[in-house]
Amino acid sequence: MLDMYTTMKNVQILLSLLKQRGICRVVHSPGGSNVALSRSIQNDPFFIEYSVVDERSSVFFAMGLAMELDEPVVVLCTSGTAVTNFSSGMAEAYYKGVPVVAVTADRSTYLLDQLETQKLNQTDIFKSITKCEVTLPVVQTDDDAWYCNRLVNEALLELYHHGAGPVHINVPTVGSNGGFSAMELPSQRMITRLTIEDSAEEWLTKRDELLSAEKVLVVMGENGRYSQDDLKAIEKFAIAYDCVVSVEHMSPYKKERSLITYRATEAMTSSAFEPLVPDLVINVDGNIASVNLKDYLRLKRGKFRHWSIMPNGKVRDVFKGLTDIFECSPRYFFNRLADLADSVEKNRSDYYVLWQEAVEAVEMPELPLSHLAVAKSLACRIPENSLLELGILNSTRTMQFFDLDPSVKVSSNIGALGIDGSLSTLIGRSVATDALSFIIQGDLSFFYDMNALNIRHVPSNLRVLVVNNGGGGEFHIGMNPDEVDDMDTYLTAAHSTRAEGWARSRGFKYLSVNREGELDAAVDEFVSPDSEAPVFLEVFTSKFDDAELLKRFYKNNSGASLKERALDEAKQFAKSNFSGKLFSAASRLGKHNRA
Repeated sequence: MLDMYTTMKNVQILLSLLKQRGICRVVHSPGGSNVALSRSIQNDPFFIEYSVVDERSSVFFAMGLAMELDEPVVVLCTSGTAVTNFSSGMAEAYYKGVPVVAVTADRSTYLLDQLETQKLNQTDIFKSITKCEVTLPVVQTDDDAWYCNRLVNEALLELYHHGAGPVHINVPTVGSNGGFSAMELPSQRMITRLTIEDSAEEWLTKRDELLSAEKVLVVMGENGRYSQDDLKAIEKFAIAYDCVVSVEHMSPYKKERSLITYRATEAMTSSAFEPLVPDLVINVDGNIASVNLKDYLRLKRGKFRHWSIMPNGKVRDVFKGLTDIFECSPRYFFNRLADLADSVEKNRSDYYVLWQEAVEAVEMPELPLSHLAVAKSLACRIPENSLLELGILNSTRTMQFFDLDPSVKVSSNIGALGIDGSLSTLIGRSVATDALSFIIQGDLSFFYDMNALNIRHVPSNLRVLVVNNGGGGEFHIGMNPDEVDDMDTYLTAAHSTRAEGWARSRGFKYLSVNREGELDAAVDEFVSPDSEAPVFLEVFTSKFDDAELLKRFYKNNSGASLKERALDEAKQFAKSNFSGKLFSAASRLGKHNRA
């Protein structure tokens, strides 16, 4: 049997994407670490090959080819000092603006500085003289394969991005070549980038893809910097292509065909999500709070095309299935494609109705005093044109289930999702406006950032609402205290601290709620614009009750199949009967060993 390709997956992914992009010319320099790459290339008639022994010459030779042929050229070498010999050629290619693809073989990253021959740190070795530099993973899992594919796409996309130049792809060739027994390369996702300078024909092709998709889902992330013209462009597009626009309170768009899909997805199971899987997803702007929407779309990657609107043109593969990047402003994207739809008839679908029914099917129970009840009470009382900052996790989560006036500007620090800084962020916002400025956050988030109340610029329009359930209630949602000894000590940071003394000392009007019947009256006073001092409302709940209420709410609205319910019950039974004993035994053993 003829030799073909190595069985090393990272090499296969790289060669497959080189072929898809039509990059066929390869300059070889000899060596041992690069055998998997060199022989696989030699065995494929697609590639046109050249041999230059000295790596110091090979990049210049490749650069000359690229200049005359006006196409990218690959230059390939082994590991170790061979890589350093590329430096002068790469510097010239960078400053001359020539698209050279430097592919360097590498030894195992685990062997760095372990007296291993022909092994030096090749990661970022050309950082200052390349447009992009990546080190591929050794591919053993599906996530490794996705990551490897993404990195190769990122590198090759940069060859001509905002001007031409070289890129570096470092490839650890670890393991067996498998006798070069792979007879074909795996099909690989190729990410493309479209800009405002691309041809009208290419934009028409994208219009046709939109028209052929029956289920189009636009996912709006957090962004508070949209003009009315921007919002009109989104609305025009959504109507033209019969889209569903998935939003959260932090999203700026609240017009035609928008739905807070969070209300359905966060409780629903993967089987309930199946009818809602789109044909095309378009994401725009920043992060989303929804965990399940992101996870379910990742699980279904490959079943839909994913377009990303990125003004900077960068790869942001949030659903692990990115196919197209649109390097333009959202307004340009939505207006241009909406205008292109004017001359054609769009097939209407019931996709919006499916999502609307899923959202409306969620039933909120009668609420005792809880984080959910606090969110509900504030949501229906917060004045028009107010600012609202949501603490991360539970405060952001609970507010999504209740309607707010569309004029309320909502933000949450979900960019990096850290517990710190939510209150400081709101104070900064409140200083820049006369509008009433609200925050709802948990106790740990507040106490972490409590020194923000000492900022000398705190204005009277500030309203701080803290749901104090005595610790990190978030951890009780996903865990059972019976499973983990000392959970409240080490994981949830349980406490009995009150914020009253600090709030009063900083000049705040202080209100508190300890019983269910007190909540609505306290919130009425809290939202009043009449106070001459900033107002602080502390609501005391139970983290155990908050967690149990949310878990029951999710379970009752999950849309789970009988099989999924049976599996869940079996898991819960197993947990209650075995996990608690195991964790307790392990904890006791750990304490015994420390003693």
